[in-house]
Amino acid sequence: MTDPISTLHANPLFQNLSKEQIEHLVSMSGEITLQPGDYLVKEGDKADNVCIILDGNLEILKWDSQRGQEFSVGSLKGGDTVGELALADPAPRSASLKATVSTHLKCFPIDVLEQAVKKDPSLLTIYRNLSQDISKKLRQTTEITVEALKNQLLELKNRTEMGLFLISIIVILSLISFSIIPLQEALKYSTSSTAISVPFILSLTLVVLGAMKLSNLPANTFGLTLKNMKRSIFEGVVFSIPYGLGVMLLKIAFILWIPSYQRHQLFEPFALVPEVEYHTLNHWLFLNFLYVLFVPAQELLARGALQGPMEKFLTGKWKAPLSILASNLIFSTAHIYLSVWIAFIAFAGGLFQGWLFSRTHNLVGVTISHSLLGIWALAVLGP
Repeated sequence: MTDPISTLHANPLFQNLSKEQIEHLVSMSGEITLQPGDYLVKEGDKADNVCIILDGNLEILKWDSQRGQEFSVGSLKGGDTVGELALADPAPRSASLKATVSTHLKCFPIDVLEQAVKKDPSLLTIYRNLSQDISKKLRQTTEITVEALKNQLLELKNRTEMGLFLISIIVILSLISFSIIPLQEALKYSTSSTAISVPFILSLTLVVLGAMKLSNLPANTFGLTLKNMKRSIFEGVVFSIPYGLGVMLLKIAFILWIPSYQRHQLFEPFALVPEVEYHTLNHWLFLNFLYVLFVPAQELLARGALQGPMEKFLTGKWKAPLSILASNLIFSTAHIYLSVWIAFIAFAGGLFQGWLFSRTHNLVGVTISHSLLGIWALAVLGP
């Protein structure tokens, strides 16, 4: 066990006292030993002593009457003072103290200390030390309070921005829902789904850009940043390679084991172009060029405007997976007018792209990955 005299010498409450004075105080004190789970004091108890922790640990607990349970608000360790405010204010204890390990304390009854001060006025140093310590803690409390107010204002600002963001999400979902049937009807009279999907996604993108501006969120919330760009590009290329190989293996498995798929070839670059006269290299390059131009709008919508803000506002270890899941559910819904199968593919691919984006929160790499994998899956392997 720690030497009581050396512990008091190091304690701010007993600074500037002589060795003889400290030895005298120690002789007036009592010793308490607590086992784990034992309470030294309980909230509301009479404040009748001051203790010094020689060794061990005490957990500070506050009672929440609304929830009917105690909550830990801090801890005290060896060398710390317990209940020193009772020297200036004999009000009941404001918190409970419970030992978490075997704990030894030296305790000084308040009335005994008061009698000692009357006999030796130089012991008033204890009260001066106490007032200095209280002043220091008040300054710290003021700083903490100011910081807490700043955090409250920031939280209020974030809540306002989140409200605007949620409104934009509702608008997007409503637009998608109302557009499904008209888009399906338009597909009946169009020779290419691209002519329908491109204006639709671009329209949603314009709505999203308006929501971004309205939210007043910083651009990096949406992945529009130079930060982590090199890493984003590197991962966008490197991580797309095994994913692309997995897609190819999946198609091989379909060809081998699904009878209705056995008529397909492994590589079908013109599978999505029904007109034979357009099965040329120039037309293939032109379609892929259009696709690459279209990808940034998709990524801005799915990862930038949806996943980025969701991940910013959610808390906890599941915030990234939840934001990836929710944003891709919304984004895949925008493809359901084409077919449920296309919507499923968009969702499955979006999970990978969402994971990629969550690593760097930079849109460049995920846009490159989306372009590479889209061309590989749609314009090389074919559906």
